[in-house]
Amino acid sequence: MTAIHEDLEVIPQLFYQALAQVMRANSAPMLALWSEQDDVSYCDPDAHPHQGRAGLVAYWQRAVQGNSDAPGSLKVQAALIMMQRSTDMICTFMAEHIQIRENDRVLRLKALSTNIYRYEGQLWRMIHRHSGSPIEEK
Repeated sequence: MTAIHEDLEVIPQLFYQALAQVMRANSAPMLALWSEQDDVSYCDPDAHPHQGRAGLVAYWQRAVQGNSDAPGSLKVQAALIMMQRSTDMICTFMAEHIQIRENDRVLRLKALSTNIYRYEGQLWRMIHRHSGSPIEEK
């Protein structure tokens, strides 16, 4: 995540690669993905807004704490629906397929999300994410 991404098709998966590490109780890749500027924002799946770099750091550190109790119980795969881009911004609209393992039960959910990246210092950094509330897949 700290390399120049000439291949823009890689960009939609950056968040999900970092999220996989959060699920393994490692917040470093997620925090490296987000811009260090204070104009970042995130609306989580429970519709709670998080603003500014400090707010995001606190959110992802709590997420790591929560996942350290049950590593590997959550998996997310995402498919790109649409991507809009300019020279310094990319907006992706994603379909997310979420699998939560609880004891012997597997819950399958789906959600939609919008992720916005800005080109900063030769890196694509996330500046905004809005994740819809997951619903059960049929």
